[in-house]
Amino acid sequence: MSASPSDFETVTRSEHGTPFGKYELLHRLAVGGMAEIFRARSNALGGVIRTCVIKRILPELCENRQFVSMFIDEARILIGLHHENIVRLYDFGQVDGSYYMALEFVSGCDLVAVLERIYRNGQGMHPLAAAWVGRGLCEGLHHAHIQQDAAGRPLGIVHRDVSPHNVLLSWEGDVKVTDFGIAQAKHKLTLTTPGTVMGKFAYMAPEQAAGTKVDARADVFAVGVVLHEALAGQRLFAGSTPIETIGKLMHQQVQPPSTVKPGIPRELDQVVMRALEKDPAARFQSAEEMGAALLDAMGRAGGYTVEEFRTYLEQMMMVDPSAVEKRDGTQSLRAKVPAPAKRPATAPRVATGVTPDKELGRLAQSLRQDPNVWTLVAMGARHLELGRKELAASAFRVAAGAFAFRGLLIQALVAHERARPLITPEQREEDINFLISLRQANLAVLDQFISRVDVGGFYELLRRADEEAFGENSASTRILTPVPLYGTVAPSDLPRLLGVARVRRYAPGQVIVREGEEGDTLFAVGEGRVVVYCKPPAEARSAEDRVYLSSLSEGDFFGEFGFLSGEPRTASVEAVLATWVLEIDRSQVEELVALSPEMAGPLLDFYKARVVELLMAKSPLFAPLPPEDRRHLLSRARPLRYKDNEIIIQEGDDGDAFFFIKQGEVEVFSERAGIPIFINKLREGQFFGEIAAIKGTRRTASIRAMGDVELLTFSRADLQALIEKRPQLRALLEAAIIDRVTEAVEQVKAATELLR
Repeated sequence: MSASPSDFETVTRSEHGTPFGKYELLHRLAVGGMAEIFRARSNALGGVIRTCVIKRILPELCENRQFVSMFIDEARILIGLHHENIVRLYDFGQVDGSYYMALEFVSGCDLVAVLERIYRNGQGMHPLAAAWVGRGLCEGLHHAHIQQDAAGRPLGIVHRDVSPHNVLLSWEGDVKVTDFGIAQAKHKLTLTTPGTVMGKFAYMAPEQAAGTKVDARADVFAVGVVLHEALAGQRLFAGSTPIETIGKLMHQQVQPPSTVKPGIPRELDQVVMRALEKDPAARFQSAEEMGAALLDAMGRAGGYTVEEFRTYLEQMMMVDPSAVEKRDGTQSLRAKVPAPAKRPATAPRVATGVTPDKELGRLAQSLRQDPNVWTLVAMGARHLELGRKELAASAFRVAAGAFAFRGLLIQALVAHERARPLITPEQREEDINFLISLRQANLAVLDQFISRVDVGGFYELLRRADEEAFGENSASTRILTPVPLYGTVAPSDLPRLLGVARVRRYAPGQVIVREGEEGDTLFAVGEGRVVVYCKPPAEARSAEDRVYLSSLSEGDFFGEFGFLSGEPRTASVEAVLATWVLEIDRSQVEELVALSPEMAGPLLDFYKARVVELLMAKSPLFAPLPPEDRRHLLSRARPLRYKDNEIIIQEGDDGDAFFFIKQGEVEVFSERAGIPIFINKLREGQFFGEIAAIKGTRRTASIRAMGDVELLTFSRADLQALIEKRPQLRALLEAAIIDRVTEAVEQVKAATELLR
């Protein structure tokens, strides 16, 4: 994806990257009304180094639950669209409350930039170049239009916002449609309000402007408008106001583009005019049909190639070919620059006597063009289909080693699981020990592992595809943050933990966790994609409604709250793609902790990071703290245990610590004339004692354990240090305290009145 200067205000590049989840934000490209766009880099997508674009929605919109749900719903659609004429979506989700998409980086420009030059020069686009763009749009849109869900039902996707702003042209000659932000799908569970008009008025089909139901033919009309403007070198329906634009759209008699710019082939004129028929039944009935007509028109005019379009685009935009970047952010192969130095290596060891296979050739080409360790797993699966078990096991094991070397242990274990039926238990045990050692990014250990398991030259294919990730200097680009839980357990304990974990595959559309159900399994996504959703409030609920909360992909965890607290599931989790998950049960971990108490430390750290931080972020008292400050506060917390009926806090005492309930329940009460007055009951996930910690006052109520209770305690000194660091937090915290104290006083007053 590239930023459009006509849509966004271009922002100055920064010198240093900023961490953002699994990404590093290199510089902000642009900011618009709904999102800011960054050029970014990740070393966790598919186990390789990848340049991409982060589209992060603005903070004020992150507070709008409906917008967030629509944002995630949009991404659910786009994640399944894999086509050379559609900007690829790699990832989507949220980091510290900021929702984002990670999209393919397209080194090039949008069609707006080309048309602006054409308009200024008073000329139209070269007819065959315009047809090339139109055909690319049609092919990408048709791929979207024919998508089906897991049950084989048509999704009915319609882009509804095809315009020059959403057409990207790469310096390599690619044509890509982007921004399915208001795409309509029959089975979307977040629905656009009926009668709502969405999209850019000047490119709408008449039925769309009227607010009636639209289908794929509305996108055909929009492509017709884009082509007419490109060929004629001027706007078609644009007016000075939206009302004037819609009036032209509905009533203006469209003339062929050749009446404005003579010399346009008659066949191309005919394609454009048929696409612009106001009656949908008279248009092309599919984008595929229109694309075929454009291809035929180009053929009748003598044909057109990607090289011709690439040259035309470079000349039109006055681009130096030697400065062009490829889609991965590196310099184009057309640039005459020295190739990077490579680590000495023998030629790939390809098994002899193996019959070539077309699908394996396609996968090898895909690996070269778009490096991804999962492609090795796909190659292994293909070898297995062909009955080549040794080569299949080799591909799976090499992929596991590559992931582990990159610091991606969950992905490594899921990839290695494919090899389990093909190797001996002894081989698997030895492999697991190697994978654990590879967490240290030791290139010598990786070479040793590869020499033992690679019988098909798979690693050399991968290394040649991404020298930066797997070359001599690759350790400097490795993931620095350890994998939660699995990455922090001592190497001596990790084999036992992995020994009780299991790998399971979930089909697209399958619900893995259901809201409200009991369950204490912890899940980590190895490969695939899931979405997290919950039921909407009762007053806004219909039979099919759901509110999307987030999306998780490889390396992400879910189910941690039930796993660590024993509480029912707070949301549902559903597989969007075929998803492989590493699972482990709470009872199994407790047994391991009993055998090796040292594991309790990593487990507590995991609990702090995955549960307590989330609940603090939702608390009105601690939500004002920036995420990094909440994490620092959590790092200072200490565990405590209390027995049934034991007093934790005594009303009137001077204690200034505050507490988080890790497990169990407590009773809050106050005494009046020696009579205990019940105020509240608190359970897992709630805080208490923070008023004294923040204000420095005596305790205003007593707290008693109801059964055995596990707590985390925080000191007033640590909280005060944060308040001093960020003085603006004091007023926010004090306002929240006033509300809480007022509520408690009213409860005590009501109870006292009843006792009189």
